[in-house]
Amino acid sequence: MGEYYYSVRIFTDQEPSSVWVGWVTPDFHQHDPNFELSHICTVTVTMGNDKGNVHDSIKCSNCYMVEGGGEFGSTAQQAWVSHANLVIGCLVDLATSLMTFTANGKDINTFFQVEPNTKLFPAVFTLPTIQTVIQFELGKLKNIMPISAAMFSSERKNPEPQCPP
Repeated sequence: MGEYYYSVRIFTDQEPSSVWVGWVTPDFHQHDPNFELSHICTVTVTMGNDKGNVHDSIKCSNCYMVEGGGEFGSTAQQAWVSHANLVIGCLVDLATSLMTFTANGKDINTFFQVEPNTKLFPAVFTLPTIQTVIQFELGKLKNIMPISAAMFSSERKNPEPQCPP
């Protein structure tokens, strides 16, 4: 099994546009108290030949996030996404190096392709608007390992999400 999943429940009174959910690499550092996705540096590496033909192109970053407030593509997609107890799911497939996201169990149009063997950590940035802001859920998908299996060596083969004692 090379797929890992976690989700974040954003409670009803929390402003969803103040929550960002996703993955970061070990070299990501947040120094500003206010997180802005537009301030994340990205680099596009393009490989070609001496005639100017592009063979391969990859966009690299150290932060892969979605905003809880509606970065869900089209307005038709936003119609079925209820912001009452919004659950954003984050799935990474190690075999394809593809990151995908869900909102209340339905796929959204945001995905990222990362380089193979990229070390990723689950991350959430939030500006609280209520006292009870979010809830982490370590895994709920059939045939997908919970993120706890990747993070804790004692839980590596345990399909039940939990933190070790």
